[in-house]
Amino acid sequence: MPRTEGEIGEHVPLSDHQYSIACGDFEAHVASVGGALRALTYCGEYLISPFDEDELMPGMRGAILAPWPNRIRDGAYTFSGSQYQLPINEIVTGNASHGFAFMQGFTLHEQTEDSVTLRACLEPQRGYPWRIRLEVRFSVTEEGFTERITATNLSGSAAPFGMAVHPYCLAGPEKPNGVNDWLLQVPASTFLRTDDRLLPTVDASVDADGGVFDFRKARPIGNTELDTAFTGFDGNVRLTDKSGHGVEVILGDGVRWVQIYSAHKAPGSGYRASLAVEPMTCPADAFNSGRDVVILEPGDETALEWAIRRI
Repeated sequence: MPRTEGEIGEHVPLSDHQYSIACGDFEAHVASVGGALRALTYCGEYLISPFDEDELMPGMRGAILAPWPNRIRDGAYTFSGSQYQLPINEIVTGNASHGFAFMQGFTLHEQTEDSVTLRACLEPQRGYPWRIRLEVRFSVTEEGFTERITATNLSGSAAPFGMAVHPYCLAGPEKPNGVNDWLLQVPASTFLRTDDRLLPTVDASVDADGGVFDFRKARPIGNTELDTAFTGFDGNVRLTDKSGHGVEVILGDGVRWVQIYSAHKAPGSGYRASLAVEPMTCPADAFNSGRDVVILEPGDETALEWAIRRI
């Protein structure tokens, strides 16, 4: 239900309404702010880096990123002959980053013991004058967790669109430099080189540069710093400890790219303590390159689906 004004002094968690679902050994906790997957456990063990319900969402954990993922150069782009300027919300790089759904309040549409569906409407605003409805369904079964996001253009003209989700995965206890000992498998053929503003420059084969970004076969992450978009997948992403236990991120409908981030810029105890594995429909600066941008005609919809399994 929508948040209504309460009594003065009433405490409302920073991430607002909370929803819990469970099935078998899996339990998920969802926050209405950002439509965020706030926590996910298997037999009480965290599979993603959680955050507290009364905590400002750190590092976009679990949030929906729309109507674009990643970055747009200078927040500027041209679409259908018109120029648009988005607010710059990543001051260090001078880019518009991760859309604005992560700040949106989602409302409950439907809930059962093992699923919850939330909805939000992204209203037209400066730099993005289209109305987009987002519906996200979170569900758990005895096999794992699935999230499916459906976006519908409610405007009277075509809109450029992209989206992603931003979970930080765990293959063991969350601690500084924990990712160094984990094994990563990213069965992708290509990665995007980026400049110092994290904007794409050129495609490269994963076996370039001595294979620094070649994770087609599982291997330790070590000291490698990753804030890298991969594409050309022939399987799913796996993150495990040395014994082979961890998570598999299943890439479903709409997923053409995955951004991997080693949290090497995270402050304090979050430093390299988890690995962001971000299923995306398009890469950084796609509104300028046009690469894999979805053009949503009035009334059209598009979807992104991903899942996590315990391995």
